[in-house]
Amino acid sequence: MIEQELYDLTQYALTKAENALHAAKLLVKAGMYDDAISRAYYAIFGTARALVTIDGDGYSFSKHGGVLAHFDRNYVKEGIFPKQYSQIIHRAFQARQMSDYGIDGMDDFSTAEEAEVAVEEA
Repeated sequence: MIEQELYDLTQYALTKAENALHAAKLLVKAGMYDDAISRAYYAIFGTARALVTIDGDGYSFSKHGGVLAHFDRNYVKEGIFPKQYSQIIHRAFQARQMSDYGIDGMDDFSTAEEAEVAVEEA
Protein backbone atom coordinates (compact mmCIF):
# COMPACT_ATOMS: atom_id res chain seq x y z
CA MET A 1 0.00 0.00 0.00
CA ILE A 2 1.39 3.42 -0.87
CA GLU A 3 2.05 6.04 1.78
CA GLN A 4 -0.83 8.31 0.70
CA GLU A 5 -3.33 5.44 0.93
CA LEU A 6 -2.12 4.62 4.45
CA TYR A 7 -2.45 8.26 5.43
CA ASP A 8 -5.96 8.46 3.97
CA LEU A 9 -7.09 5.26 5.69
CA THR A 10 -5.60 6.43 8.98
CA GLN A 11 -7.36 9.78 8.71
CA TYR A 12 -10.62 8.02 7.84
CA ALA A 13 -10.34 5.78 10.92
CA LEU A 14 -9.57 8.77 13.16
CA THR A 15 -12.49 10.76 11.77
CA LYS A 16 -14.82 7.82 12.38
CA ALA A 17 -13.46 7.57 15.94
CA GLU A 18 -13.98 11.29 16.59
CA ASN A 19 -17.54 11.08 15.24
CA ALA A 20 -18.28 8.05 17.41
CA LEU A 21 -17.03 9.86 20.53
CA HIS A 22 -19.12 12.91 19.72
CA ALA A 23 -22.18 10.69 19.23
CA ALA A 24 -21.47 8.87 22.51
CA LYS A 25 -21.47 12.15 24.42
CA LEU A 26 -24.76 13.20 22.82
CA LEU A 27 -26.31 9.81 23.57
CA VAL A 28 -25.35 10.06 27.26
CA LYS A 29 -27.05 13.46 27.45
CA ALA A 30 -30.13 11.96 25.78
CA GLY A 31 -30.24 9.10 28.30
CA MET A 32 -29.52 6.47 25.66
CA TYR A 33 -26.86 4.68 27.66
CA ASP A 34 -26.60 1.40 25.76
CA ASP A 35 -26.08 3.26 22.51
CA ALA A 36 -23.58 5.61 24.19
CA ILE A 37 -21.51 2.64 25.35
CA SER A 38 -21.55 1.18 21.85
CA ARG A 39 -20.40 4.45 20.28
CA ALA A 40 -17.72 4.90 22.96
CA TYR A 41 -16.34 1.48 22.06
CA TYR A 42 -16.26 2.42 18.38
CA ALA A 43 -14.34 5.59 19.28
CA ILE A 44 -11.71 3.46 20.98
CA PHE A 45 -11.76 0.81 18.26
CA GLY A 46 -11.40 3.43 15.51
CA THR A 47 -8.35 4.87 17.21
CA ALA A 48 -6.79 1.41 17.56
CA ARG A 49 -7.61 0.72 13.93
CA ALA A 50 -5.88 3.95 12.91
CA LEU A 51 -2.77 2.83 14.78
CA VAL A 52 -2.64 -0.58 13.16
CA THR A 53 -3.34 1.01 9.78
CA ILE A 54 -0.05 2.83 10.13
CA ASP A 55 1.52 -0.64 10.17
CA GLY A 56 -0.31 -1.36 6.93
CA ASP A 57 -2.61 -3.91 8.56
CA GLY A 58 -5.59 -1.91 9.81
CA TYR A 59 -8.01 -2.76 7.05
CA SER A 60 -6.84 -6.32 6.50
CA PHE A 61 -8.54 -7.66 9.64
CA SER A 62 -12.00 -9.09 9.14
CA LYS A 63 -12.86 -9.09 12.86
CA HIS A 64 -12.46 -6.70 15.74
CA GLY A 65 -10.44 -9.34 17.58
CA GLY A 66 -7.74 -9.14 14.91
CA VAL A 67 -7.31 -5.41 15.41
CA LEU A 68 -7.31 -5.78 19.20
CA ALA A 69 -4.78 -8.64 19.10
CA HIS A 70 -2.50 -6.65 16.78
CA PHE A 71 -2.75 -3.63 19.09
CA ASP A 72 -1.90 -5.76 22.12
CA ARG A 73 0.95 -7.59 20.40
CA ASN A 74 2.59 -4.65 18.66
CA TYR A 75 1.85 -1.71 20.93
CA VAL A 76 1.18 -2.95 24.46
CA LYS A 77 3.52 -5.94 24.62
CA GLU A 78 6.27 -3.85 23.02
CA GLY A 79 5.81 -1.17 25.71
CA ILE A 80 4.60 1.61 23.40
CA PHE A 81 1.36 1.87 25.39
CA PRO A 82 0.79 0.82 29.00
CA LYS A 83 -1.18 -2.36 29.74
CA GLN A 84 -3.98 -0.14 31.05
CA TYR A 85 -4.84 0.77 27.44
CA SER A 86 -5.32 -2.89 26.56
CA GLN A 87 -7.56 -3.31 29.59
CA ILE A 88 -9.63 -0.29 28.55
CA ILE A 89 -10.12 -1.47 24.99
CA HIS A 90 -11.05 -5.01 26.04
CA ARG A 91 -13.40 -3.73 28.75
CA ALA A 92 -15.02 -1.44 26.17
CA PHE A 93 -15.42 -4.37 23.79
CA GLN A 94 -17.17 -6.43 26.48
CA ALA A 95 -19.37 -3.47 27.47
CA ARG A 96 -20.38 -2.98 23.84
CA GLN A 97 -21.25 -6.66 23.53
CA MET A 98 -23.45 -6.39 26.62
CA SER A 99 -25.07 -3.12 25.61
CA ASP A 100 -25.75 -4.23 22.04
CA TYR A 101 -26.79 -7.83 22.66
CA GLY A 102 -27.65 -8.21 26.36
CA ILE A 103 -27.17 -11.40 28.31
CA ASP A 104 -28.75 -14.63 27.10
CA GLY A 105 -31.08 -12.69 24.86
CA MET A 106 -32.40 -10.54 27.70
CA ASP A 107 -32.05 -6.80 27.61
CA ASP A 108 -29.95 -5.69 30.55
CA PHE A 109 -29.94 -1.92 30.16
CA SER A 110 -26.82 0.07 30.95
CA THR A 111 -26.78 2.77 33.60
CA ALA A 112 -25.83 6.41 33.26
CA GLU A 113 -22.70 5.77 35.32
CA GLU A 114 -21.59 2.91 33.05
CA ALA A 115 -22.10 5.08 29.98
CA GLU A 116 -20.25 8.03 31.48
CA VAL A 117 -17.26 5.80 32.36
CA ALA A 118 -17.23 4.37 28.83
CA VAL A 119 -17.24 7.84 27.29
CA GLU A 120 -14.54 9.07 29.67
CA GLU A 121 -12.29 6.12 28.85
CA ALA A 122 -12.83 6.70 25.12
